[in-house]
Amino acid sequence: MLISRSIPLHNNFSGYYYDTSRCDEVIEEDDAVFLFHGWLYKDLDLTPRDLYARLRTTHDISQFKGVFCGALIMNNDVTVFTDRLGLGDVFVQEDPLIVSDRFTEFFRIAEYTMDDLDPVGVAEFVMFEHCIKSRTFIESIRLLPCGTVQTIGKEPYQYWDYAFSPKVRPSRKEAFEELDGLFNHAITRIRMENPDGVFGIGLSGGLDSRITAKYLKDRGANVTTFVFDHNNSDAARVSAKLARVMGLPLKRLVIPDDFSSVLDAHMEYDPMYSVRNAAYCTIRDQLPQCDAMVTGFFGDTGFGSHIKAAELTNDGDLAPKLRKRLDVVKTQLAEDDVVARVDADLASYDIGKPHWQCAERSEIDNRQHRFVKNSPSFHFYGRYLPTYSMFSDLDVVEFILSLPVDELYENNFYHSFIRYRFPRLARIRSERRAYSLMDPSWARHAKTFALKVKYKIHEKTGVTLPIFRTIGYRDAFDFERIYEVNKPHVSRELHAPGLRIDAIRALTGLRGNQVKYNYYTVGLFAERYLHDAQGYSV
Repeated sequence: MLISRSIPLHNNFSGYYYDTSRCDEVIEEDDAVFLFHGWLYKDLDLTPRDLYARLRTTHDISQFKGVFCGALIMNNDVTVFTDRLGLGDVFVQEDPLIVSDRFTEFFRIAEYTMDDLDPVGVAEFVMFEHCIKSRTFIESIRLLPCGTVQTIGKEPYQYWDYAFSPKVRPSRKEAFEELDGLFNHAITRIRMENPDGVFGIGLSGGLDSRITAKYLKDRGANVTTFVFDHNNSDAARVSAKLARVMGLPLKRLVIPDDFSSVLDAHMEYDPMYSVRNAAYCTIRDQLPQCDAMVTGFFGDTGFGSHIKAAELTNDGDLAPKLRKRLDVVKTQLAEDDVVARVDADLASYDIGKPHWQCAERSEIDNRQHRFVKNSPSFHFYGRYLPTYSMFSDLDVVEFILSLPVDELYENNFYHSFIRYRFPRLARIRSERRAYSLMDPSWARHAKTFALKVKYKIHEKTGVTLPIFRTIGYRDAFDFERIYEVNKPHVSRELHAPGLRIDAIRALTGLRGNQVKYNYYTVGLFAERYLHDAQGYSV
């Protein structure tokens, strides 16, 4: 989908040029043009044409559920819209007017320079690996917020918001049965999109992907699984056991250390996606044959894995707490005025509700930018295959929003549900992180302490003592090695306004290298898309 006011494209209506590429439905009438991309839940008996008729009279499209975005050109106005979770992207530039579902389309039809960079958006990406709220790398281009309809040049209308409404249920067992029914219904909806197709799902060794695969198999879907295997990873060992227990085929996709060969494709699809994840794109051709992808994304984060004890209080200033929670590197990575504007973006989440709800409201924007779409499945493979997640089914999301906070705290309800519904799968440990998600709290603290000691020893000596080899997973050290292998290809240092380059150069360790990858991502973006990008060193 692409609309422009001043740049000629394939079609013209009332002075607006438009391109219907990637549109799943196009309605062209004498007084309007409607562009739609995505899919609506078939069981609700609503079609894109119904959505078109609704938009002609009102901005309230809350009855429409699915993953979609689009635009309506009518009465010399352009109205854009996105689904409730913002899974259908809409990027907007008002002057000159350009609207697209892909960020890179703007650079195909218009020229941008270093002066067009948004220093706050760049700083936020370097710090968090995603821009906050509607920001992008370019100051004039904004991402339409989730659940929003906007006529360009007018105030946006948010027809749905991520708002909590706790509900008391008679018993936990009844709540478990309700969620089980919602998951089954979500899988039915997904299957309706590809009734006879083969569904591929990546097993990570975690909880979300395993129960997704189990629900798919139990509902009679044709399922094949794969696992990203790097350096004989713990996730591959756990996933092999899960596949055996569920009776599913499993293919191991071996990820090479060097991902330089896919950087062009990576940057072409979405430059606001950290190149540290480009390694996953190298195994695109190794994927098993399938017609659609299903993932476990939106799972544990949706059910509150990030809600910790500190977020259950409402005292003090929210912005510093969110900065800490979002793991901002303490080193000042940006000039003071830019940092102040980042803080202002974070503080805007303080909406007069309990702190944990403010933190959760910021998390939905984080997911829109990063958690859901910026995964290998949703982001890169989604370019080739339709991709779904039962956790982002809107009825499941509404259920999550009805849970009391004590049930969300550290996945309390979610983990209990898995033990209740799938006891055999729950007994198979998760991939080794700092601790297993199903461990009792005393074991978590012990393993976390041991993992910190392990990292400290490795950082000082470069070796890991045998006693610590099985505590935590090795991905942290794999990441360090991958960083060194690819450093010559990604070390484009962008001397962007507002960033403190020397502070970024001085960063060390795992978190420091992650920040550097984010920084180099912006550098590669500038090199490819900005016409006067200067100041690189390799």
